[in-house]
Amino acid sequence: MKANIYDSIITLIDIYTNFGKQMIPKGTQGTIIECYENPEGYSVDLAIPDDRFVGGFDHENVILNSHQFETQESEHLAHYGNLAHYGNLAHYGNHYNAQ
Repeated sequence: MKANIYDSIITLIDIYTNFGKQMIPKGTQGTIIECYENPEGYSVDLAIPDDRFVGGFDHENVILNSHQFETQESEHLAHYGNLAHYGNLAHYGNHYNAQ
């Protein structure tokens, strides 16, 4: 697999969500929260700059293929802070999918 849970990524292409109604621009940073083997895919929590929210980011959970992002060597949780307070990250990811 190209990446692991908690790896920091940056998108290489524009990502369309909400059935094509919202575009998340190339270069958006995120963190992998789940990995899938067959077919290979990654659930990624993308951090979208938005001053309306505490912390300055909105978050969108998307499924990406390995060609849509690259991993980063930098501190992978820099824009999230410590995710340990979220507890079970599988539940955290599913929370976004349920909305």
